[in-house]
Amino acid sequence: MPRLLLLLALAAFASAPVIAQTCSTSWENPVDGDWGDADKWTDGVPTGSTSAGGVDPCITVDGTYTVTVPSDYRVNVNLVTLTLGGASGTQTLVSGGRIILTDMTVGARGRMEIIPRTLAGRFPGLEASGMVLVEGELTMTFNGGSW
Repeated sequence: MPRLLLLLALAAFASAPVIAQTCSTSWENPVDGDWGDADKWTDGVPTGSTSAGGVDPCITVDGTYTVTVPSDYRVNVNLVTLTLGGASGTQTLVSGGRIILTDMTVGARGRMEIIPRTLAGRFPGLEASGMVLVEGELTMTFNGGSW
C-alpha cells in the first residue's frame, strides 16, 4: 500500500505544470527571432521596469528555437521576472545585450547563453537582485573562457 501511494504521488507531481508562471507577454511561436521584434510577442516587446507591476515575459512555447538579444540592442531589458523553458523542445535565449531583472527561472527545457558585449570590452550581462533558478542550462562566456 505505501508503494502505491508513493506511485500515485509521483504521478500527480509529474503531471503538474513544468513552471508556474504569470506572463505579461510571451514568445508567440516556436521560431527563431530577435527580442526586439514586437510581432514575435503576444503583447509587445518586454523592456519594462523591474518594479512591481513591471514586465514578466515568458519564453515557454514548446519547440526548438532561439530568441536573441543582440549586443547592439540599444535598450536595457528591464524585467521583474523571466521564465525560460517549455514542456518539450529546447527554448534558448542568447543575450549579448543587458538584461536586468529581479527573478529568473530557466526550466529543464530552457537554455540561456550570455555572451560579452564587444563595445569597449564591457560585459553588461545579467543583473539579478532576486533568485536565478536554473534547472536547464546556463552558459556564460567571458574573456575567452566560459562558465
